[in-house]
Amino acid sequence: MTSTAKPPPKPARPPIKNWKGELPIEPTPPVRAKGEKGTIGTNIRLKANYYEVQVQDWNKKLVHYDVVIKQPGKEETDLTISKTKKLEIFEAFKNKNPEFFSRYKIGYDGMKSAVSVGVIPQLKDGAVYKVSLATGGRKPLNYQVIFKVVNKRSLSELNTFLQSSQHGVRKDAPATVFQLIEIMFRYTPLAEFISVGQNSFFSKDNRDPFSEVTSISGDKIAQRGFFASLRPAAWKNASLLLNVDVAHVTFYKEQSLLCFMKENEVISSEDYRNENLNRTLGEKQRKCLLTKLKGLKVRVSHSLFPRNYKVIDVMEVGANRQMFKEDDGSLKSVENYFKEKYPSKRLHYPKLNVIRAAPDSKTVYLPIEFCDIAKGQKVKRQRVSPKELANFISFTARPPQKRLNSINEIPRNKKLTENELMKDLGFSFSDKPIELTGRVLPAPRLQLNASSVVVPVQGQWNIKDKKFFQSKNIEFWAVLNYSDRLTEYLMSEFVKQIISTGRYRGMEIKYPLEIRTVGYSQQNPEIDLLSLKEKYPQLQLLMVILVSKTPDSPYAPVKKYGDRMIHVPTQCVLSENVSKPKPATIGNLLFKMNAKMGGINVTVGGDTIILDRPVMIMGADVNHAPASDKSGTPSIAAVVGSLDKFASRYAVEVCPQTSRKEMIENMKEMTKSLLKSFFYATRFKPERIIMYRDGVSESQFLEVLAYELRAMREACTALEEGYEPGITFIVVQKRHHTRFFPVNEREGVGRCKNVPPGTVVDTEVTHPTDIDFFLCSHEGIQGTSKPTHYRILWDDNDLSLNQLETFSYAMCHLYARCARSVSIPTPAYYAHWAAYRGKTHLHDLCQEGNKKPSERELLEAVKMDMNNEINRKMYFL
Repeated sequence: MTSTAKPPPKPARPPIKNWKGELPIEPTPPVRAKGEKGTIGTNIRLKANYYEVQVQDWNKKLVHYDVVIKQPGKEETDLTISKTKKLEIFEAFKNKNPEFFSRYKIGYDGMKSAVSVGVIPQLKDGAVYKVSLATGGRKPLNYQVIFKVVNKRSLSELNTFLQSSQHGVRKDAPATVFQLIEIMFRYTPLAEFISVGQNSFFSKDNRDPFSEVTSISGDKIAQRGFFASLRPAAWKNASLLLNVDVAHVTFYKEQSLLCFMKENEVISSEDYRNENLNRTLGEKQRKCLLTKLKGLKVRVSHSLFPRNYKVIDVMEVGANRQMFKEDDGSLKSVENYFKEKYPSKRLHYPKLNVIRAAPDSKTVYLPIEFCDIAKGQKVKRQRVSPKELANFISFTARPPQKRLNSINEIPRNKKLTENELMKDLGFSFSDKPIELTGRVLPAPRLQLNASSVVVPVQGQWNIKDKKFFQSKNIEFWAVLNYSDRLTEYLMSEFVKQIISTGRYRGMEIKYPLEIRTVGYSQQNPEIDLLSLKEKYPQLQLLMVILVSKTPDSPYAPVKKYGDRMIHVPTQCVLSENVSKPKPATIGNLLFKMNAKMGGINVTVGGDTIILDRPVMIMGADVNHAPASDKSGTPSIAAVVGSLDKFASRYAVEVCPQTSRKEMIENMKEMTKSLLKSFFYATRFKPERIIMYRDGVSESQFLEVLAYELRAMREACTALEEGYEPGITFIVVQKRHHTRFFPVNEREGVGRCKNVPPGTVVDTEVTHPTDIDFFLCSHEGIQGTSKPTHYRILWDDNDLSLNQLETFSYAMCHLYARCARSVSIPTPAYYAHWAAYRGKTHLHDLCQEGNKKPSERELLEAVKMDMNNEINRKMYFL
């Protein structure tokens, strides 16, 4: 007789409560326990590009002055005076009043702030000091300089902060004191060098031993300079260190505007050589020149005293036809004006278009032949071509020992470290880099297919004759060819190589449903992709062959319509790689194709204890428009979350937000969606969440932590009351100037002898009180490896440094696009690519000249969430 009794109910799962109590209104990072450091790995002796700073007297007082520089009878806002000009005026004021500064030295930032050690008695608050300044032989201009004491601080505040590390107490670094010290430190190099950004300086005449210049194209040069900044560090139980590095920048080449036009192919070399230039540019040429020239400064050569002008337009006619109103209201041509005003300067090309210079309120027209590209103008990143970038990287890439030799020249420059201001502060600097002990972490064991475990060697592993961990078959796919040069035979052979190599990786790839060729001149991605999707509704993947990936190629529209209209992952291939395919190219394509189909190329072996319970690994980044963008182009926020116990597959959330805002405004809703996706994929709720947040500067740490951590917690409780998975919030930074060099060159790896992959440093150059470490997880193929800086802003999970370091290192081995470890953890990398893809989706919506898109249009163009089936297919790879 069988029993009909019901089985006892399964015990309810205990609630997940791993938070450390209520979140403070202003949360702060955890404090490093005294002496806490990692222990796993093999020791390696390293040099770091930091130099010890000795402070003679911590009781010195710093006085902060607000500085106003203006012309008599005008308000400060009435006239924009450049930073360079303000520095000249300030120097003229000092030279006129040497008795003010015989005992007290003063530093100035070129804007609004000056700093001295102690109050300068002669500088009366609110008093107006008169200065005359003549430049270039012109009539002197009168200026007024007004000082007002706004703050008094002591170096002792900095000493108190440094000493707090000895007592396990976290104190905020005295930001104001640091700012005042940095103003004094930067003042001398500001006067001596061309400054770019806050702390990078470049020689004006290239006579300094660390300076070097090379041409990277006909109109651009690359120049080597130096970076220098004072930092608090854990060195010798907390002290100040000077961080010094070589710096590089791209400047426009100083040359005639006519030569600039030739180098940018606005005019031909033959016309330039034969001086066949007395004609008006065609509209296409004019627009090309305007694109290259707008915003740049030109130096005029027709006047006795050369001056710079900012270009705002290229007019449609030349000097012979361009008219302007004189003061009496009469019209005059630019040509006649120059004949009368500058009779010794004959116009050779009166028909060549004139340029218009700022300000908009005036009509300043300049003949091109009288203009040169002004010196010291930094090139915006978006104006550097791929070829120029390759030349720039070739110039900047120096192996470790050469880089260190160049760096060591910098502190020996007396202008930087032994000037009067540093002596007044009582700061002295070592000219030898510090040495420390780092560790080389063991590489994680990687799992390929069921029977294949590999251990990376120097950051890479061989997958020859090995299958992917989880291979996905591709039954329904098509090829769309936009190249006129590829024959059916070449494309068929390329496809056969993909199929045969895929079989070695465990992928069964059928022959494409169709290989369709559309002529280059007939290409229309919107129509072409929709046509293929309508013909083959079951389409899994679309491969698109492009002639190039230049800005005018259909790459952006292909990605936009593939991701957002037909919801099919696309794989773009350059035609040159189809006609002459290399095994490495085929292999890299299969990496991406398998991942886009939901496969897993490689995963970490079972020795990663953080993954022993349900845990969601997240990555987040924000893509901003260039700083020069004035149209309010929205920033693109992307957050990814893992979907399996291997932390190899990810769902993605993408959303537009306020222009240039770093905090992810929609973090709560994005986190909620990712938590749901994790549950749907695994049937588990994460017990822990580990966030790798990219793109946050040090000044934004606390603000981002307060907003985004709170949003993540709110997302959890919104899904289920009492759901409290422990959150570890880690910022990863690549924008820093820390470098490590093996003391024993034989311990370096690769052709350049860089530090080995897995090199970690969590002492000496780290923060005095917060938990952080530097990890170089990749092999430096060229130049000197840059480690990634990891800052632990929050840790409900109480992970040890050993766990944080080894897990982060393991996460650098799961990047699906290659068989190498990468420089940042995979989810942070994926968030970067997802945000960049969102920017690509905005390609035609936010172009110059278009009307500003509405919020609805932006969401339709960019937003990616769990309601879009492609969000779990890693389409952004």
